[in-house]
Amino acid sequence: MIVVFGHTVDGVSTAIGYDVLGAGEEVPLSRLILEAGESLPTAEYIGGGWLFILVKVGLALVILGLFKEYVEERPRQARTLLAGVAALGLGPGIHNVLLFIAT
Repeated sequence: MIVVFGHTVDGVSTAIGYDVLGAGEEVPLSRLILEAGESLPTAEYIGGGWLFILVKVGLALVILGLFKEYVEERPRQARTLLAGVAALGLGPGIHNVLLFIAT
């Protein structure tokens, strides 16, 4: 579940930065998702970042689903890889939070 938590922190912090604080996104694919969310009719009411949160959490859940069998067969290796996947979400998420606190 740390995988989902990490990517949720990243998604929510990115959405808040984008919608509330006016921060930009440097990663092209992330920027594309945020712009797509902003172009939807819901953006006027809830911003454009909600789509990014949905994609991040959905992707984390898909990854966990794909790893289920691998965890059963090779738990040590699978957990090591999942820790890396969690870090890919948690690292940028914590960076965002600290950056927003500092500004």
